[in-house]
Amino acid sequence: MNRLHARVFFIWIFSIAHSYAQLANDSISNKWFNIKTIHFEGNKKTKDKIIYREIPLQQGDSINSNALAEFLKKSQQNIMNTSLFNFATVDTVQIDSMHLQVNVKVVERWYLWPNPIFEIAERNFNTWLENPNFYRVSYGFYLVKNNFRGRKENIQFRIRLGYAEQYGFAYNIPYLTKKQNLGLGFSFAYSRNHEIQYASLDNKQVFYKNPDSYVRQELGARIRLNYRIGIYGTHSGELRYNEATIADTIRILAPNYLGKGATKTQFFSINFQLREDQRDYKPYPLQGFVAVLDLTQVGFGILKDEDFSIFRTELQYNRYDHLFKRFYLAEGIKLKLSPNAQQPYFVQRGLGFSDFVRGYELYVIDGQNYGLLKTNVKYQLVKPHTQKLAWVPSEKFSKFHYAFYVNLFADAGYVVDSSYESQNKLANKLIYSTGLGLDLVTYYDLVFRIEATINAQNKSGIFLHLVAPI
Repeated sequence: MNRLHARVFFIWIFSIAHSYAQLANDSISNKWFNIKTIHFEGNKKTKDKIIYREIPLQQGDSINSNALAEFLKKSQQNIMNTSLFNFATVDTVQIDSMHLQVNVKVVERWYLWPNPIFEIAERNFNTWLENPNFYRVSYGFYLVKNNFRGRKENIQFRIRLGYAEQYGFAYNIPYLTKKQNLGLGFSFAYSRNHEIQYASLDNKQVFYKNPDSYVRQELGARIRLNYRIGIYGTHSGELRYNEATIADTIRILAPNYLGKGATKTQFFSINFQLREDQRDYKPYPLQGFVAVLDLTQVGFGILKDEDFSIFRTELQYNRYDHLFKRFYLAEGIKLKLSPNAQQPYFVQRGLGFSDFVRGYELYVIDGQNYGLLKTNVKYQLVKPHTQKLAWVPSEKFSKFHYAFYVNLFADAGYVVDSSYESQNKLANKLIYSTGLGLDLVTYYDLVFRIEATINAQNKSGIFLHLVAPI
């Protein structure tokens, strides 16, 4: 055999050997395993079935080795999104050539919170900083028991005195059935105030106060049914009853506060919501999405003081993507649509409360319809890091995690108002802002944000927040 033929022969032998090796590797990487057992550790109070509900596969199911890493990642994310644990790890142990054991280890949170109440009755912390005073302070006590009976139930008692008095009770049961797909919640609350906002002028709240008597009293009750589809989908329906009485002075200052010059109203409302939530970590998501369709009918005209009927639709879609390395993108859009042009001030809401354009925290923009767009580009300044405080005896508090993110953002919004636009120049106008922020994310779902912004009116400011921006 000459050298050329020998070289060709060895190349041929090497190619065959490489092909067989590749086939062997593929057969190993594509191997199927059966999940024989799922073992839980660390859940001293939480029932196994509550955690088991969050795992995409069950005992007896099969999984391909190529999908194993994603399965473990999703399981850990789902368990953390219950807000029952500070930490969760999910891994596997190979029992034999065909079977796996899934091990779930959790660190439970502290579930009983007997907290004193010291609240400042403002829309956000920044409005109080603009005019700091302690007149609008509420104080009292509330008792919250999370994960009641180890079944993810939540029970709350509240006694709040001072500026905004309130007495209430709430109980939420996420799972009523063995399949853990049907849940129930109900609540009751009575509140009364010496001072309320009755209008807005130049996009600022206008208040009326009477220290000698209550200018508004409210009674509310609700019952809610939830139907959970798989792990990520939820359908819910809620029936509410509301009753409100105002002082005659409010009726004179704002005849449309309860509608048609009324000093008392009572009404039923019904709400339906469809939600698909696939965020990796709900308090501060970096990947995934959440989509919500919310339909509400307020008032049916069937009660004595029920003089209005208002329908509204709310659509929301937030998306989160990992761009590259430590860079992330977040985008959110929300639309509120209500065809009723004339609505009592008591039940209508525009931007400036739970929804707002960053940079406009100090303003309210009344209206019946609005659109809101938020965008964020984030850089992970400090990766998630776990720290332990040796001097704290309880693992529920001694072991914590933290991460820092720098974000560049831009927001835009538009409010359609047919009732109060003459008094508020920001309605029926495009508003927008941009800015730079720093976020701290830590355990117990805590998020601390500080943001420097500039808005379309060329107003700049520094604002503080305690929830994720999108």
